[in-house]
Amino acid sequence: MHPAISVLFGILAAWSFKPKKLEKGLCRWVLIVGAATALLPYLQVIFKVLGPGTYLQLKQGMFWSIFIGPALAAGVCWLAAFVINKKHIRWTLFFPSALAATVVVLLLSVFTKQGVKLFWPVLPWRISLELLGPFDYILMFGASLLFILGMVFKQWQRYFGRVAMLLALVYLVVLVTFHFKAANFAEKYANALALEVEDIHLLPQPISSLSWRVIIETKDNRLHDTMINLFLKEPLKVTESSTRARRIAALYKPMDKAIWRIYNRIGSHRTGEGTMYVEKAWKALSESPF
Repeated sequence: MHPAISVLFGILAAWSFKPKKLEKGLCRWVLIVGAATALLPYLQVIFKVLGPGTYLQLKQGMFWSIFIGPALAAGVCWLAAFVINKKHIRWTLFFPSALAATVVVLLLSVFTKQGVKLFWPVLPWRISLELLGPFDYILMFGASLLFILGMVFKQWQRYFGRVAMLLALVYLVVLVTFHFKAANFAEKYANALALEVEDIHLLPQPISSLSWRVIIETKDNRLHDTMINLFLKEPLKVTESSTRARRIAALYKPMDKAIWRIYNRIGSHRTGEGTMYVEKAWKALSESPF
């Protein structure tokens, strides 16, 4: 999940659990606590100084854990209460908001194709539902709009926060239907060519929630790769005057006019053959929109 989206949803989640009656001047601290808590997991960048192997191993792990997240949220609340420096203001006043921000950001990250190690260190598995791209414009636009409304109409911040949570849930449900539609498309292609499928990757794309990249791994060490728009009827036409956005969108074809590319696979991101290099190569292939 992009940090900007995480911060916005962290603030909106914090607002949704904001105490009904706050002293003047404390409302902004709910915003600060929500934003800070949402940003804390991105401290994983410090692992880069330990080398690429360590970074890849711990990425989306320690700071994204449901066991460690609440402790970090409590730390942010304690620091906020310390800075405010009023005896009757305790850290527990902000904790429901901070905890809500933590949970929402972690759960949204589970829906990204990168995923997170949600139960680290108890379980080392990376959980990824692969429904959201690295930057989802619809989530960003919706969260930005509700954030602006909340800043203008501060007395309704709790309601704007709850509306944001509800709309995000509805949006994710819609994306689930898109995922099944893309999966059905991939299975039909594999069956038509009688492919011995090893794995199917359905990768949401940042340009639109309707655009998906489908990669089929086969047992003969090949990758079948295509980019589609789930509801497009005719390919987009590109002229010399077309914008860059339209040129990129034109790469995604209607499902019945999909263009498949076939690559020979070298190594495996599952078996550990050249783990670091395979991981980097797979990331470049799966995340590139070209």
